[in-house]
Amino acid sequence: MWIPFVTAAVGSFFGSVGGFLSALTMARRAERYKTTTDLMNEYFSSDFTHHRESLFQTGRRVVDGDVDVDEIALGFWFPGALCYVGETYGSLTEHQHLTVYIGYIVRLADSVSRRRVELRTLQNGLGTELLWEHELVTRIARAAVRQASEADAPTPSWPDSVKVVYESIVAPRIAK
Repeated sequence: MWIPFVTAAVGSFFGSVGGFLSALTMARRAERYKTTTDLMNEYFSSDFTHHRESLFQTGRRVVDGDVDVDEIALGFWFPGALCYVGETYGSLTEHQHLTVYIGYIVRLADSVSRRRVELRTLQNGLGTELLWEHELVTRIARAAVRQASEADAPTPSWPDSVKVVYESIVAPRIAK
């Protein structure tokens, strides 16, 4: 007499749990897709192109010997010192463009670390693109960490984000 009731209750319970897990999985997948798309759209947007162009110009100045990576890095750890500001592109200086770019890398690394993106899509969409700025940003990151250490100052955390992005998005793409 209780068996049909218990069977129905257990079936309802497991059906509800299964439905909930399925809805949760679909919601997470949709959120990962949206975050991935938003990050890729931001990188390829016309506004962000200005930041990338500025980094390209800064990189050219470094290669030409007009500016030293150590001068740039001074502005990316606390307390740092007077640093290279560079030319103005649009309404921002090269330093400010690099600051925005680093902020993007930090958000990208955070999304990767929290598994809130479709990694393979980012590898295919941004893997080789990020390579253009990677060498300069990595050199600045290493210099900032070194300078902070030499000054007995807090080590900046953003260089860790540069490493996460390289290892999870860039390196797998260029290894193919």
